[in-house]
Amino acid sequence: NRYQLLPSQQQRPLNNGTPDVRHPPLSLTAVTLIRQVTDMGFPQDRVEKAVRRLGDDDRKVLDYLCLADRLVEQHYKIDDVETSLELFENNGEKAALYLQLLTRFREMGFSDDKIQVALVGNDLDVDLATESLMSVMILWRSVTVLWRSVTILWRSVTALWRSVTVLWRSVMVLWRSVTVLWRSVTVLQRCFALKLVLTI
Repeated sequence: NRYQLLPSQQQRPLNNGTPDVRHPPLSLTAVTLIRQVTDMGFPQDRVEKAVRRLGDDDRKVLDYLCLADRLVEQHYKIDDVETSLELFENNGEKAALYLQLLTRFREMGFSDDKIQVALVGNDLDVDLATESLMSVMILWRSVTVLWRSVTILWRSVTALWRSVTVLWRSVMVLWRSVTVLWRSVTVLQRCFALKLVLTI
């Protein structure tokens, strides 16, 4: 039996002797429980997570680990299994249904966070969860279309502004040309007038 007690490894330090600064220290009872359950063949990191979450109640910890193992054997990822058991307080039936629906909705292209909100918020009702996800998807697509429309409008306004700028510059160039022409005409008039005066 996989879960029978193996030869004692009580001298083996928890976490290979390396202190885990991410979590507060465990009590002596919890450390002892982790070692005992790990000696039964369960992965140490999974056992430690279970003890930190459930406390040093050996029955709860073992029930949780056995349930997690059964779900992992159904080809679900351990991270998803742990999340499902935490969401539904170690209810194996609900956790299994959650994992089944999670897999289905993932295949439809929905993200994990949206799936979780839809399933938990609708108490695993597949029809309501589907409706919720589709509504979110339609809303997201509408927002995307709106954003693209705003982007196109902005580009059009930018292009129009550039055209107005070019037109303004052309008008300024034309004005300068007219000014130069006017000055030239004025100079010619003065020259002509001076010539008439000199002729007289």
